[in-house]
Amino acid sequence: MALSHYKFSDELGKAEYSPEAEAFVKARIMDLKYLAKPKKEEVLSHVVRDGELPKRCKGGWPIQAYSWMKRHGVVTGGKYEQKDVCKPYVFYPCGKHKDLPYYGPCPKDSWPTPKCRKICQRKYKISYQEDKHFAKHVYYLPNNETRIREEILKTGPVVAAFNVYQDFSYYKGGIYVHKWGEDTGAHAVKVIGWGSENGVDYWLIANSWNSYFRIVRGTNNCGIEERMVAGRMKS
Repeated sequence: MALSHYKFSDELGKAEYSPEAEAFVKARIMDLKYLAKPKKEEVLSHVVRDGELPKRCKGGWPIQAYSWMKRHGVVTGGKYEQKDVCKPYVFYPCGKHKDLPYYGPCPKDSWPTPKCRKICQRKYKISYQEDKHFAKHVYYLPNNETRIREEILKTGPVVAAFNVYQDFSYYKGGIYVHKWGEDTGAHAVKVIGWGSENGVDYWLIANSWNSYFRIVRGTNNCGIEERMVAGRMKS
């Protein structure tokens, strides 16, 4: 495998839970600490059983999450019980994971999204308003593979929404190319880099479950290259 380029952070790690589409900026599309959802709730807290695909997302577009960050700002978020952020993830990573603490079993259904309380966690020394961060620019990227690579190289990961077909649920490794099955809906992911393997170009993607995967690059497979979104934070 020849990985040409990727943007990585130690906060990218394993995915024990799955935010829905509007919260895919959570894992630092602009910054790994920032989380947004274009509704009343500022921290999205939906969880699925470990190792399973989400039953269904409620919908939404990444551009709306970015726009929320631009208009209203978002406070810092992080992992469950993380102390150095305003609002850590409210639900524990359910199920058993190798080399990770066990907090408890997974629920039969997703937990409901909690109400938004505009206050940081106890003992966090920065106020809610002072902790807010705002997006400066929000924009769609052109359906141009070279331009997308330039954006990732220059500013970091971008968000992509692609059509999910039935065969994607059978993906186990390698470079995914859609071949069969019905369209089951759209899914938003974080594109962190690119590379080539055995003459096949691919995007390297961080998913909200089962860690990373690769998808063929340069052919707009599943519409992956026609709905990419990027943004920049105010300094």
